[in-house]
Amino acid sequence: MTEKIKQLAKLLKDYRADEFLNSKEANISKWLSQFTPTNQETILDEMINIANKLYLTKDEVDSFLKGLVSNKKLTNDNPSTFWLNVSLLDIQQNGKSQSEMVEQFKNIIFDELGINVAINDNTKTSFIYIDDFLFTGNKLYQDIKSCFKDVKDKKYRVDIIYVGYYKQGQYYYSQKLKKELTNIDFHFWRMIELENNTNCQNQSYILWPTEDITAYPNVQKFLKRYEDKPQPIYRYIAQEKGYYCSDEVIFTSEANRQILEIEFTLAGLNIINKISSDYWKPLGFSPFNNLGFGSMVFSYRNCPNNAPLCLWWGDWDNNSVWYPLFQRKTYK
Repeated sequence: MTEKIKQLAKLLKDYRADEFLNSKEANISKWLSQFTPTNQETILDEMINIANKLYLTKDEVDSFLKGLVSNKKLTNDNPSTFWLNVSLLDIQQNGKSQSEMVEQFKNIIFDELGINVAINDNTKTSFIYIDDFLFTGNKLYQDIKSCFKDVKDKKYRVDIIYVGYYKQGQYYYSQKLKKELTNIDFHFWRMIELENNTNCQNQSYILWPTEDITAYPNVQKFLKRYEDKPQPIYRYIAQEKGYYCSDEVIFTSEANRQILEIEFTLAGLNIINKISSDYWKPLGFSPFNNLGFGSMVFSYRNCPNNAPLCLWWGDWDNNSVWYPLFQRKTYK
């Protein structure tokens, strides 16, 4: 597996590289050693495949943002006028991702056009909301509602830019915002679109276990907390592909996908049991009654907490609970 470990380390080489926190070969080997020995190479194969498709480097994100600076549809074919009359929004209530993305985008606009774009300028009527990823979409909804709750007497345009968004959350909250804030003209832009619609389970860009996962005692114990609530939706392998499903599949095979789903779920439950937490879910933060969101998208900036806990929980210097693949920036 040595060559494959080198391959994954190369793919992840710019992850928080300015802080020297990118996963080296030794880090990957130690992380991998915590899983069932017979499944370790399969896990490695799947992570290489996923990283090739869903790990976004700084160069890729910068290229996307540079393209937006002069995008004809966004700027109405007049970039200088557009950026002089728009304001970036730095209004996120939790986390630092938006502030960092705003600073990055502001610098790119200056480099490309020599314009110092405004930030949080309430004299403007056109705004840019930018962030790295949208998962459930609730953060976007709360931020926008809070920002524009007292300004219903004017017409506004808000362009919402994500490096990537999951389709179900984006659709649900875009419709909700348009219905509730009728004075705002919303437009969405993204680098990548991530599948997680219920009718596209087998093409989804998340870990979505089948009902077979409930055969494990640890899973049964965890799910008891939802006994009086709607039951989790499990992935149905025989489901036909929906009309709007993505064409690309991010796993190398169904069998390998299930190995990843089982191993990551059990590892996450092991972490939860050690930290005695009723808050976290094994496959990452999720407001739904399930085993977690299971996001498998990452960027050079950070690993999201909507991703499986076994990818990011803990740290390399204090790994009594779990040794992570990614060193995650967390909320204060």
